[in-house]
Amino acid sequence: MRFASLLTAFTLTATSSLAAQAGHPPDKTPYADLPFGHSVTVLGGYIYGDGGDIGVGPHDGPFYGVRYDLRVSGPVQFGFSASSAQLQRLITDPDDSVATRVSGPVDQSVFMGEGAIQFNLAGAKTWKGFGPFVGGGLGFAIGDETPQDTTGYKFGTKFLFVPFVGTRFFVNPHLHLRAEVRWPFWEISYPATYGDEPEEEPAEFPESNALRPNGDLDEWTSSITLQFGLGYSFRW
Repeated sequence: MRFASLLTAFTLTATSSLAAQAGHPPDKTPYADLPFGHSVTVLGGYIYGDGGDIGVGPHDGPFYGVRYDLRVSGPVQFGFSASSAQLQRLITDPDDSVATRVSGPVDQSVFMGEGAIQFNLAGAKTWKGFGPFVGGGLGFAIGDETPQDTTGYKFGTKFLFVPFVGTRFFVNPHLHLRAEVRWPFWEISYPATYGDEPEEEPAEFPESNALRPNGDLDEWTSSITLQFGLGYSFRW
C-alpha cells in the first residue's frame, strides 16, 4: 500500500541522516534526546484481510487496545500489547451446492495478545520529532464462537506472528503519536469435511467441488493492518 511505502521510505531517510548528526551546532541539530524509557500507548486501527482462500477466517474490521513499552537500550525496546478486534467472516457449507454454499458475512470477535521487539532507527533520539522503527511480535489470537456456523469450523486459539514498520512523532518528551503498518500471520485449520465432495453437488473425478479439493486443511493467512496510537512516556 502507498502508506506502507511512505513509511518505509521515511525510515530509510531518517537512518541515513544519522551520519550527519555530529556536524550540527547544539542549537541547530534536528535531533533531540528521548529521556524516558517507559511508555503506555492507547491503540486503534483497522484490519484488512480476506479470511483465507474461502473467506471463513476472521478478517476486515476495527480493533482497539493498549501497549506498554520498555526501552532497554538506545535502539532496542520491548513492547507488550493486548487488543480486541471486531471482525467479520463468511460461512461456507461443505455439503451445499456451489451456488448457494456461501453465506454471511457474520461477526466474530478476536482477542490478541502480543510481545514484540522494536528497533528504533534513530536510537534514543528523534529526528525533527520523528522516531522511525521496525520490529516483530509473537503472540496469540483467540476467536469467539459463531453460533451461525454449524459446519464444524472454529477459529479457536492461534499462534500469531507480526512484522511491522512505523514511526512515532513526539509532541514533547512525554507525549507522542504512533503510526504503523503491520502484517499479522495466523493459521486457519479446516474440518476434514472441507476436503469432501458436497452432498448436494458432487463432481466426478478428476473435477472437484470440494472446498479444499487438494485435501490441504491448513492455511497460513496474512492481513494488512493500519494501527495508530496516542502514547505517554515516563520514567519509572
